[in-house]
Amino acid sequence: MTLEQAVSKVQKETGGKVLSADTRLVERGRITEYRVKVLTLDGHVKVVPVRTETAKPLDIGAGDNKERH
Repeated sequence: MTLEQAVSKVQKETGGKVLSADTRLVERGRITEYRVKVLTLDGHVKVVPVRTETAKPLDIGAGDNKERH
């Protein structure tokens, strides 16, 4: 999965507007994770991590990864 594919998947699943995206190495550099920042339809900014090993966004409702705008 590419960064562009991760961005497209998150945008489609959230229905929001993607603000930014970046790439990180996790699990001691063994796994690539994309972090997609999205403005949701209800006005929150969330960071959605997508791991390339699963090609699925992790739970976007978990944690305190949102801001009100």
